[in-house]
Amino acid sequence: MHKKFLFTVFMVLLAGLTATSCKKLKEPTGDIEKQYAAAGGHSMNAIEIKDAAGNKMYKIHYPSPLPGPCPVVVWGNGTGGTPENYEGVMSHLAGWGFIVIGSYEGYVGTGQAILTTVDFMNILNTDTSGIFYGKADMARVGAVGHSQGAAGILNAHTDFPAGSIFRTLVPVNLPTPKWTAPEHIYDPELVQVPVFLMSGKADGLISPVKSNGETFDALPPGLPAVMGLAAGAGHLAFTKSGGRHVGYLTAWLRYQLFSDTVAAGAFTGADAEIKNNSGWKDVRTKNLN
Repeated sequence: MHKKFLFTVFMVLLAGLTATSCKKLKEPTGDIEKQYAAAGGHSMNAIEIKDAAGNKMYKIHYPSPLPGPCPVVVWGNGTGGTPENYEGVMSHLAGWGFIVIGSYEGYVGTGQAILTTVDFMNILNTDTSGIFYGKADMARVGAVGHSQGAAGILNAHTDFPAGSIFRTLVPVNLPTPKWTAPEHIYDPELVQVPVFLMSGKADGLISPVKSNGETFDALPPGLPAVMGLAAGAGHLAFTKSGGRHVGYLTAWLRYQLFSDTVAAGAFTGADAEIKNNSGWKDVRTKNLN
């Protein structure tokens, strides 16, 4: 516990320093980016799951009414975080047709808590008395994680057999190994599904362009991948509503889990929109043609 406490304090201090250095964030400028940054076509609802003692365990945002089986997005909180820290972006994704589930575990770097969350969604999906019965498409599952949660989703996928369930990963503000706790160290060479590495240009301490580029380069040959840093965004810009990240985050998940051809145009081909968007820096793509 002492080690976790020190790590939490350290990351919060760094995050605060980075956040205060942020410039005013630009609004979405690309046509596809703006389309997916806007509200989706579904109303949404949210439900908290508590244990017998009344402790919060999970929060689920979902389209309402629930359509046929929906793709699932599993959430990884930053250090000490909860779903409330990401309320706006989780709601936004539900409006675009995803069931989004996050736990109240604030230390998810090993990946184990991420997979426990997947297991719980499976239980809900097979509970004939529940509202989620048959509504989660467990063949279309992606993972989004912020900061420590970014390391957590990578480790959930690479370090456990059950991690093969993920069809795509979006690590946001992935900490450089220099600031990563030893038990949270991740290995991008083991990733087997498409990846979108998102960070902020003003996140120079925790998730700088150099370490994101090294992670991008270490991904296996042939793996589809994108890397991009939002202009002016610091380490905490992704919290709450998702900041400048929300448009392309939504587009990527729609592309990967819905096979949305409009969303794909943000990333694929020589004229991929994100490559020509002045609000995104150090953009790199591979194997998406």
